[in-house]
Amino acid sequence: MPKSFRRSLITSLIVIFIGFVGSAVAFYVLGIQLSSLSAKVAREKGLIAQRTGVVDILAELKKVAPEAEPYSRAMDSLLPTQDQLLGFSIYLDALAKNYGVSLGFNFQGETNAAQKDSPGSLGFALSLTGGLSNNLEFLKALEAKSARFLFVVQNFSLNRKSGGDYNMSVQGLVFFK
Repeated sequence: MPKSFRRSLITSLIVIFIGFVGSAVAFYVLGIQLSSLSAKVAREKGLIAQRTGVVDILAELKKVAPEAEPYSRAMDSLLPTQDQLLGFSIYLDALAKNYGVSLGFNFQGETNAAQKDSPGSLGFALSLTGGLSNNLEFLKALEAKSARFLFVVQNFSLNRKSGGDYNMSVQGLVFFK
């Protein structure tokens, strides 16, 4: 009987030990899964809060959109379309004649297409030949009086020619919608 009892006791202890180890492994795996699930729930909750904020902002923007419409139309009228950029060279020719300088003009480089929220741009180069004061007055008038075209001068150079004339080269970008 003692051998049978001992064997039975050892078997019972092994079964109990395996039960504890199995339970510990099960709790460990469940803990990892629960931790992963709680992190996912927290992320989803943050995403829902962010989307709610975006919806609130969108609702506010839609509410004030009628107030912004006149300003939007005014801003759209500031920039010409890409096809209307052909008038830029005509405008420059007329301005050059007013200031007594000879003008060479061309568009150059790649066109950066207009996006919904940003204007497009096209590079240009112009060459002016005339007196120094005439060239400078031309540039001042171009900067101050060009209401139809929005542009930026990126580079220019000034060289003296024989006979008192100056040659000015200008590179820049003109913007369109």
